[in-house]
Parts: sequence; structure tokens; C-alpha cells
Amino acid sequence: LLEVRQGLESQGAYLAGCRRTDTDLEKLKKAFEKMEKAYARHETAAEEDFEFHLAVAGAAYNKTLLKTVKLFSNSFIPGAQYLRENSIKTGKSSTVLSEHFEIYQSIKHRDQEKAEKAMRNHLGKAKERYFEYLKINKGV
Repeated sequence: LLEVRQGLESQGAYLAGCRRTDTDLEKLKKAFEKMEKAYARHETAAEEDFEFHLAVAGAAYNKTLLKTVKLFSNSFIPGAQYLRENSIKTGKSSTVLSEHFEIYQSIKHRDQEKAEKAMRNHLGKAKERYFEYLKINKGV
């Protein structure tokens, strides 16, 4: 799923970088701030994370992309919870948050290439964290 998301959501971030409105930017900012507050309370912020990714997809103004990202919710939220629990244990919450901030800033400044790269990097790092989680917790 992370590999599929990496392709789709990176393209979505690129499109959001050129198509976003001020209203979209406000939604992204609010979603990011919710994540920030949840992390400060040492919560997994899985739903807040999904809200952020939905806001990026919405700002791309591509209905098929948005519908596809919404389809991920059943797998996204539980997967994010596992990853965030591990991030909290290993002290990587600030890294995850900074990855989202880079996506937000790139979209804010309408830097499509940087937004695409930031999303690709974020989801690539999420995949690495997932395999790290499996090693630690599942002995894979």
C-alpha cells in the first residue's frame, strides 16, 4: 500500500502545489496543527495524519485521486497507528512531523517539484519505518 500511495500521493502533492487555494492551504495548516497537538500529547495522530493526506489530495483537484486516497482509509489509519506507536517509542515523532511540515511548506509556496519530492520522501521513510517496526515487533 505504501508503494502505491507513494506514486499517487506524490503526484497529488505536485498538483496541490500548483492548484491549491487559500482555503485548501488553511485546511492543510489545520490538519498539520492537529497532528502537532496530538504528538505533543504523545498520541499516535493516525486520524490527524489521514486528514492531512486527504487535504493534500483535495487540494490537487483531481476527483479520482481524492476517491482513491479515501479508499485507503481502512488500511491507512490502523497502519499509521502502528507506525506512530513505534515512532513514539523510538523518539522519531518529530521526524514524522517535520516530513509533513516540509510537504505543507512546499505546497504553501507553490513549489510543485519540492512538494512531490517531499511526499515521495515522507512515504519512502514511512515504508522504512514500517519494515523497522516489523523487525522489532514481528521478528521479520
